Amino acid sequence: MVTGRRLIKEARKRRGMTQLDLAEFAGMSERQVRRLESGEAAVSFNQLRYIVEEVCRLNFIELQRELANEIVETSPV
Repeated sequence: MVTGRRLIKEARKRRGMTQLDLAEFAGMSERQVRRLESGEAAVSFNQLRYIVEEVCRLNFIELQRELANEIVETSPV
């Protein structure tokens, strides 16, 4: 299963953004971004989708599928 924190971090990295960049574009603090990525803070589905699609300009479903496929491919059999 792909976690919200992994989706946020991967979306940010794919766009070449720092945590500060993401925070500024999403209208939140850098600390809040760190907490979301570390799992210290919960992220709602709407917030997650906003960050991935509107801030990072990526397709939410495609990113989720790609990351899920990576998990399957690297899982021990």
